[in-house]
Amino acid sequence: MCIRKFLFLVILGILVIFSINVVYAGDLVVGIANHAAGNEFINYMVEEMQGRLNELGVKYDYVVADGTLEAHNNNIETLIGKGLKVIVVVGGDAEGLKPMQNLAVEKGAALISADTGLIGPGVLTDVTSDNKIIGQLMAYFLIAKLDGEGEIVVFREPYYTPCRIRWMEGAKPIFDQYPGIKIVGDTAIQFPEGTPQAMAAMESHLVAHPEIKGVWAVYDQPALGAIQALLAAGRKDVVVVGADGDRLNIVDYISKGLIEKGTVAQNSGAMGRICADVSVQYLKGEKTEFPEHIYAPVTLVVKGNALSFAKARGWIK
Repeated sequence: MCIRKFLFLVILGILVIFSINVVYAGDLVVGIANHAAGNEFINYMVEEMQGRLNELGVKYDYVVADGTLEAHNNNIETLIGKGLKVIVVVGGDAEGLKPMQNLAVEKGAALISADTGLIGPGVLTDVTSDNKIIGQLMAYFLIAKLDGEGEIVVFREPYYTPCRIRWMEGAKPIFDQYPGIKIVGDTAIQFPEGTPQAMAAMESHLVAHPEIKGVWAVYDQPALGAIQALLAAGRKDVVVVGADGDRLNIVDYISKGLIEKGTVAQNSGAMGRICADVSVQYLKGEKTEFPEHIYAPVTLVVKGNALSFAKARGWIK
């Protein structure tokens, strides 16, 4: 009886291990690992990615972390452990994701970077916007609105590669060319809590520097926090620029002219669909080599084109 029970447990263990290793054998399945929920830009990207995969008849295994690198890496490792051959990595710090990139190479999996800045071995492509151009457009918009002079506040995100590029390679070199632009406040914002962090910081900046004329916010959530603080203080004269093209910013603030605001809108939906297409092409063996970066188009949205942009996105009728 004991021998039979022992043999049964051994066989059961083998079957369990085997089932884990081949859980997706014979299926076309794309792994999607999202760094954090709650960001409209990323949510729309993922929704469009999933919708495109459904159109193509391909399954997906979706996991979302809590915004921490540890949880994100754990989720990616789990997807690799399931035997998935393609995993789309949505967000996160590219440098901190290197261990998962190395693991993917070791296990024969391929990663697709979705606006994450992940490149190199094991990565098929980085689907993103040209973040250097985004940062430059943001800087030029603010400089033009201020006629090249005035005190400004900067909200950066130092932990996320595309955001670092927007500031370090895009906006900062432009501002350095204009001595009349004085950066009197420089605040690091950590995703995904950009709005409340920026609102609190903006309140402090207004007290310390009441002559502030402009705000450069690396993406639209900290821009929203700055706007909320400015409106509460009655400072509609301050010009704000952000990026990503969040619906709330465009529909509730830019289109209504409540404050002078612009945003460089990325096409996150296009990014999601491109990620899906690349995944399926690779899984089916139709294509195995891709450019290091695939850029989606961007649009500067201001009051003059905000309504038409919102209608084109289906946000308003």
